[in-house]
Amino acid sequence: MENARATVKIELGEHEEAVSDALRACRRPNTSFHCYLSLASALASLGRNEEAQEACDALSDLWPDFSVGDLARVQSLAQISATPRWRAGLCKAGFNLPKTAESGGSSETLPR
Repeated sequence: MENARATVKIELGEHEEAVSDALRACRRPNTSFHCYLSLASALASLGRNEEAQEACDALSDLWPDFSVGDLARVQSLAQISATPRWRAGLCKAGFNLPKTAESGGSSETLPR
């Protein structure tokens, strides 16, 4: 629930609120990598690059084999395209996301 709210807050440009929601989502015992992506996106959108990198590092620690291709496999590119500010924040955080479905998913691992 918190991650969905964080994604909406990012799309509304309410990045501070998105950070709070994403942090709550990351603390849940059943958290997913999506929560850390939202946190990194919101932080990078605020220019808080060091903290965004810490979110990426935490994601990498919890899911060491995570790649952008994993995201494309569980979330359609149409869904990613429907959230342009979330996507832009991830690009600012160093992720190389495909622009269209024709671009395909990247197997690139997390930025370090």
